[in-house]
Amino acid sequence: MGKRTLILLFLINTIFLFASTVVYLKKEGNFSLYAYLTKSDGIQLVVKTKSSASKNTVRKIYANSKKAKIRYKRSIRTRRFYIKYQDLKDIYKEIVIKKLFPYDYFKNGYYYHKVRYKGAESLWRVAVWFTGDGMNYKKIKKINKLRKNSLYYKTTVKIPENLLLSFLKPEKKKKSGKNNLNSGKKEAKPLLEYRKDKKGEYAIYRLKKGEALYSAVVVRFTGRLDADSVMELAYKIAERSGIKDVTDIPVGYPIKIPVEYLLPEYKPKNSKEYKQYESDLKESELLASKQKIEKSKNLEGVYVILDPGHGGADTGAMYNGVWEDDYMYDIVCRIKRILETKTKAVVIPTVWDKSSGYKIFNTKKIKLDRDEYLMTTPKFNLNSKLASKVGVNLRWYLANYLNSKRIKSGVNPSKIVFISFHADALYKKVRGTMIYIPYAGLYRKKAGRRNRVYLKYYEVRVKPFYTFTKKEVSVSEGLSRKLAYKIIDNLKNNGITVHKEKPVREFIFRSRYSRPFVPAVIRYNKVMIKMLIEVGNLKNKKDAKSIANPEFREKFAETVVQSLLEFYGNK
Repeated sequence: MGKRTLILLFLINTIFLFASTVVYLKKEGNFSLYAYLTKSDGIQLVVKTKSSASKNTVRKIYANSKKAKIRYKRSIRTRRFYIKYQDLKDIYKEIVIKKLFPYDYFKNGYYYHKVRYKGAESLWRVAVWFTGDGMNYKKIKKINKLRKNSLYYKTTVKIPENLLLSFLKPEKKKKSGKNNLNSGKKEAKPLLEYRKDKKGEYAIYRLKKGEALYSAVVVRFTGRLDADSVMELAYKIAERSGIKDVTDIPVGYPIKIPVEYLLPEYKPKNSKEYKQYESDLKESELLASKQKIEKSKNLEGVYVILDPGHGGADTGAMYNGVWEDDYMYDIVCRIKRILETKTKAVVIPTVWDKSSGYKIFNTKKIKLDRDEYLMTTPKFNLNSKLASKVGVNLRWYLANYLNSKRIKSGVNPSKIVFISFHADALYKKVRGTMIYIPYAGLYRKKAGRRNRVYLKYYEVRVKPFYTFTKKEVSVSEGLSRKLAYKIIDNLKNNGITVHKEKPVREFIFRSRYSRPFVPAVIRYNKVMIKMLIEVGNLKNKKDAKSIANPEFREKFAETVVQSLLEFYGNK
């Protein structure tokens, strides 16, 4: 062993002797983070770097105040910045505490802290570290029935929940949003910080443990869901954030999201888009609350229009051995059977399969056929080249005709429901059911067709054009949201996976650059309560496997019927 090595070992041992402990936390870009606990100074965060970073840069990232004092040391190759625990942002306080005290835990209203560092822990310091106020040492002392302010090695101190810093408190389970029209709005806004630089406005989100850029940022905050736009926008955000490897982003790293890509509910509160979204949401909630939903015992007098998506030449999404057309049709057939045998609802399917009728298939593999027809007058053959264009519009024409016919016969508009069933093809890690509802912020005053292709159908000829008012769409949005959340809550309670971030949505993005849009089948639909259900994501193997399973399809159908019964006042 050389002389130089001996000196180095002596210096390291000396540092640890006087420092009590040094714990490596993680690497963030050019910075390496350490928790540094000394008998004299308590806990500090050490930011070590080989770059020419300044105190101001380090302060902006890690400190909770512009006035926070940062001690700086420089050696031949590295710079070290020392930030006192009290001056850290909560996210870094949490990282430090969990690393230094891995055996602490919360139970029955108390946080239990085990003393691990001889001579470095006192009641005052424990109060500062865990409650944010040293004066709380008196309360901690009284609760633990301690005589002295010093703490002995390996003893356990309990701290009541009401004194704890917020990040140490257990997360409270949120109440279900069954009767709250606004329950779809995430309380994630405080997680975003808004800033501006030469490239424009952006929001900062700091990744948590186990989160990925694709799902925790792109899907959650921008609303992009299809694989291409998620990947494209993820790399755009990574470039903006100075991230070289999107699969290796440190916990707490500041992700910069350009404001123009944010969903309106995540934009700055003073922005036009956020204010408009909030206004539309409140208006739909208010108007819907004034619209009386007539209760119906066992769904008597309720008309349910069931629309299985695609069909014929248009199979829809097809991944992992499952396709949209026939599997969604099977779910509709199951809902139809349950409603007709267990309730008094009137069921109106929009599509009919010539070869199998409304037969249910209790198999994982369903034969792919193309002989479905849309139930217009005359029937529209979905196995035609016009299926994906003309067929889409004929669906809402058919729904509008059926709606108008029932209302003219005296049916209350709130007792007519339209549900379109689909399966998505999204980014492969996105899972679960999502429901799309109409959105007053994107309503269109007039919609219709007058060309020959459409006029051959009675449902178009009887009324080629329809008009809409914002108030009408707002009421529809509010009531549809109420039923949508009823379905989502019941799916979760019945063990069916729903989309993690926002299971009920008002619009879709086709790409990173596209404007949001509402699917035509509900956008131009006059039925008061309407929605489009994406049962699952076929690009996700687990979702595809579930949809292939006849037991899942039966449970899904039962849950939809259960939700309709509850919505109309049945227990």
